[in-house]
Amino acid sequence: RLPCSEALLQATFYNRKKLAVHCCPPDKQPRGAPNTARMSQNYPSCVVDPLGTVAALFDAATGTSEPDGDGDWGVSAVFEEALAVPGVLETIPEINNIGVDAVRQGTLVRFRCMVQDMYNPEFYVGAYKDETTLGRWKTTKYTEEVEPVLGRGSSREQKIWERRILYCVPIPGESVWLRRLDSKRDSVYPWKTCATSICAKRPRGENVVPCDEAEQKLGTCAHFATTLISESKLKSLHTRSIDTADVEQAKRSTDGETLKAVLNLPLGNVSDVNSIGQLPASTPCIVKMYGGDCKLKLNDVVELVGVLSIVPGLSSEPERADAEGAFTTKSSNNAVTFQPMMDFMEEERARNPPTSLVPRFHAIIFRSTSTHEFVSRAGLYPIAACEALCLMRKSELFARRAKVRAALIDHLSAPLGNDATAAEYVLYALLSRVHVRTDAIPIGKFSVTLLGVPVDNEPGNSGDGGMTVARALAAAIADIAPAVAYLQLTLGSLNSRQWVPKKDYGTDRLRSGPLQLASGTCLILDETRLSTGKLGDIGVRNVNALKEFIEMQEVEYDFEYHQMKLPVDVPTIVVSTVPTKSVVAETDSKVPLQMSVKPRVSPIVAPELLKEMREFVAAARLSNHTISRESSEYIERELVAAQQREGNDKAKEKDLHRWLTMTRLTALSMGETDMNAEHWKKVLECERAVSKRTCRACDDC
Repeated sequence: RLPCSEALLQATFYNRKKLAVHCCPPDKQPRGAPNTARMSQNYPSCVVDPLGTVAALFDAATGTSEPDGDGDWGVSAVFEEALAVPGVLETIPEINNIGVDAVRQGTLVRFRCMVQDMYNPEFYVGAYKDETTLGRWKTTKYTEEVEPVLGRGSSREQKIWERRILYCVPIPGESVWLRRLDSKRDSVYPWKTCATSICAKRPRGENVVPCDEAEQKLGTCAHFATTLISESKLKSLHTRSIDTADVEQAKRSTDGETLKAVLNLPLGNVSDVNSIGQLPASTPCIVKMYGGDCKLKLNDVVELVGVLSIVPGLSSEPERADAEGAFTTKSSNNAVTFQPMMDFMEEERARNPPTSLVPRFHAIIFRSTSTHEFVSRAGLYPIAACEALCLMRKSELFARRAKVRAALIDHLSAPLGNDATAAEYVLYALLSRVHVRTDAIPIGKFSVTLLGVPVDNEPGNSGDGGMTVARALAAAIADIAPAVAYLQLTLGSLNSRQWVPKKDYGTDRLRSGPLQLASGTCLILDETRLSTGKLGDIGVRNVNALKEFIEMQEVEYDFEYHQMKLPVDVPTIVVSTVPTKSVVAETDSKVPLQMSVKPRVSPIVAPELLKEMREFVAAARLSNHTISRESSEYIERELVAAQQREGNDKAKEKDLHRWLTMTRLTALSMGETDMNAEHWKKVLECERAVSKRTCRACDDC
C-alpha cells in the first residue's frame, strides 16, 4: 500500500490523463468556454476531479487484491489538505447559490444546510470486482452507482458497506444577503456551469441592481411579505427544470400528498423572492455520510463538501419494483396468491423522491457550524491565518463600536416609530444565546414582547408593499441577521397544522413544522392579527409548544408513542397590540412601544456600513464575556441591595437573573467583552424607563 503523498501523486497523474481526453488547445476552444487545461494547473486535482481522485486512492490502496473493508484510503486527508490552501475553498460553489442544474455530474460542491431528519443507515454495494478490467476492484463510494446491481461489468464478488443517511434542508429563514455573499465567492469558480444549465438561459449579472441596495429595497422586505404557495405554482417557482414525469411521481410518492410535503421544508415554500437578483430557488438534499465519526444531530447547521448526484435512472427503480416486486402467500386451500409490496413501496417513494426534485449529496468532508459563522468566514476548515484574520477583523469592528452600534439602533428603531429603548431590547435579543443550561434552565437566553402596537399598524411608507410593523421589523432584522423566521399567529394558522415536528410512521419520515429552526435564527411572532375565537386540539398544542419554546428553549418532538424534548437556541421577539402582556407566551422582557413618529421601513444603509453591522452582530453573538473581580463585587452589592428592596419572592429573583443577562448583552452590544459597572447602570436605566411605560399602560387600561 502506498503512503498518502504517493497515492496523491498517482491521483494527480490519473486526473491529468482524464482531463487530456476532453481538453483542447486554448486557441481552439469555443468562445466563452472555460480553459480546462489551465484550471487543472491552478487547482488541486481532487478539486477538479474528486471522483477520479477517490478512484485513484482506492486503486492505490487495493490494486487487484480484495479490499479489507470500508476504509478511507487517505481521501479525507487529501481533501482537507487541498481545501486548507488559501483561496481554494472559495472556488467551490454552494449548490443553492448557483442552482443544481448548473452543477456537472462529479463536480466538487458545497452544501450549507440544516439536518431536518435522520434516516436508518443504508447498505450499498461499496466495491466490486469489475470483469471488464481483468478483475480489478472498483469502488462506488461517493456515487449513486447502480451498474453493479444492474449487472453490467459486475461479478459475484461484491462488498456490502454501510453509510449514514440524512435529510438536509437549506437553513430555514436564511437571509437573502447571506446567499448573495456566497454567490460572490462562487463567481470565481470557473467551471461551475454546464451547457444545459438554466444559468445559460438567464445570465447572472445582466440588469441586476447592486447587491446591498437591491436586497434592502426589495429582497428582504418581500421575504416577509410572502405566503405559502400552492402546488401548482411550485413548479414554475423553481428556476431549475423539473421533468413532468418526476413531478407526477413525486405526487404519487406519498399517496397523493403535495409537492410541498415531499420537499418537507420547515417554513414551507415562499414565493420567488429568491429569484430577486437571479438567485435560484433552494432545494433540499438527501445527504449520504461515510465513516464512523459523524456525530451530527437533528437541527445541526452543517457545511458539507462533496459530490452532487442527479441520476434519472433511480426514479424508475421504485416503479419497476412496484410492478415486479411481489411476495407469495398461501391460503387455507394452499392456493398461491401474489400481493404487491405496497407498504414497503409507499415508504420507499416517500424517503427517496426523484433526484431531480431532491438530489443526493455524497459528503466527503463536513463541519458542524452556526449561521453566524458564515458571516465572518467562509472556510470549512480555517487555518491559523484565517483565524488570526477573523480576530483582527473583530478588533477593527469593536474599535468602531460606537458608530456601528448607533447605526444598528437607528436601523432597528425605524419600524418601531423611532423608539430607541425598544430597539435596545431588540438588539439584546439578537445578540443573546444560551451559553449553559443549569437544571434544564437555559442561561443566557433573552426574549422580548413589544406591546401596544397600533391596530392600524401599517408603516408610513408608500413603497413598503403594505407590510405591517411586525413584517417591517422582521425585514430590518433580516438585513443584519443571517437567519430570520417570521410567523404570523392567527386562529387559522394555529388550528391548521402542527407546529412541532411529528413522526409519520406510514412513510417513516419526520414531518417538519415551523418551530424546527436552526440555532441562532431570530424568530418573530406576529400577534397583531390574532382575533377572538376557539382553538382546537391542534391549536392548544401549538400554543403550549410556543410557551415551552420561548420560556425553556425546548421543542417537544411528537413521535406518537412518545415525546422527545430537544434543546434550541432561538431568540424570540413577539409583536402584540395588547398593551400589557403577550397573548401566547411569557417573555423575559415586555416593552410597551412609545412611538414619536409613524413606523416606517428601515432606510437603505451604505453597503460598507451595512457589512460592518452584519459582522458586528455575528462577532458579538459568538463572543464570550468576562467579568473582573472589582466589577463582580460591585454588581453583587447592587444585587443584594435590589433584593432587599424588592423582597425574596421568586418573581424578583427572576428579574435579577434577567438584569445579569442584560448586563452581559449590553457589554457585547458596545463591542466589549468585559462586564463593568457602566453596563449595569445602563441596564437599570433601561428597566426604569420600561417600568414607567408599563405603569402608564396599566393606568390606561
